Amino acid sequence: MRTNCQGGASTYAVGQLTTAITVSCNAPGSLKTSSITVSGATLNWAAALGASMYAVDYKKTTTTAWTSATAGTTAQNTSLTSLVSGTVYDWRVKTICSSGSSLYSAGQFTTIAICPDQLESNNTLSAAKAISVNTNLLAQIASSTDVDYYSFSNTANQNNIQLTLTNLPANYDMKLYSPAGVLLATSQNTGLANETINYNTTLTGAYKVQVYGYNKAYSNVSCYTLRAAIGSTTFSPEIYGNQVNTTGDRLTVYPVPASGQVTLSFYEATGTYVTIYINDGFGKTVHSERIAATSGENRYQADVSLYPNGVYFIKVANSSELKTAKLIIAK
Repeated sequence: MRTNCQGGASTYAVGQLTTAITVSCNAPGSLKTSSITVSGATLNWAAALGASMYAVDYKKTTTTAWTSATAGTTAQNTSLTSLVSGTVYDWRVKTICSSGSSLYSAGQFTTIAICPDQLESNNTLSAAKAISVNTNLLAQIASSTDVDYYSFSNTANQNNIQLTLTNLPANYDMKLYSPAGVLLATSQNTGLANETINYNTTLTGAYKVQVYGYNKAYSNVSCYTLRAAIGSTTFSPEIYGNQVNTTGDRLTVYPVPASGQVTLSFYEATGTYVTIYINDGFGKTVHSERIAATSGENRYQADVSLYPNGVYFIKVANSSELKTAKLIIAK
């Protein structure tokens, strides 16, 4: 710089300066929530350029006020505790730099719900608790010895039954019992695969369903979902546990072994008359009956309570084919 005077200008005086360096302060990225439980979670993010530390807040989605999880941490994660089960939470994190702070990056998670397992104790067939049909039920196998029994009823207008067991936290299986307490069907898929039983019937009453862990599997944290549906239309294909009845020469007999009433399910391509035979292990016919069969799936029930224990063979014969299945009676 120089001075301008009336007599002229002075010589220049020289100085020097250095501009400040601008440091970028980026918002954190790669947000992820891990280790979610009924009351806690771990919040994770990637390192951000220019970060000195990070500030994290959280809140329930339904509220407006934020709670500080940490005002300043040099780590790329922080843990939350004392949360409410089955609740959606929002969380946000920002970078704190020497030059200021970044914008927030936001995430969301839901804590695991505690099952409303209010129908205990229902660990025996006689202690089965009544449930509503066509409604999802959330419940829990809480220990290695826990077994759940439920009761539901079909009607004359909605007689057919479909049981579904879904959202399995462990390897659970399912059984269906008749109003008389006779085992009708078992569904035993492996792993976390859903279980289904379709049972089309004309017999009305209070049926029972059992839910249990295979090889004592259980979860005292997570729910399973059971639905007992009834309807007037046929549930197809008919599934008796893992066995599916399709068209062809299949003859299904259940329960096996039997002690009282047994049910035969068989398929006929057209309406016709068939003869049903029950033969003992020596081939002697101990029962025979001619009935009218309809086109499609047919069901026939027989009382075997008076027959001695042993191996029997049930046959269904029409004018052109013979279906055979083995029956074991054990009382």
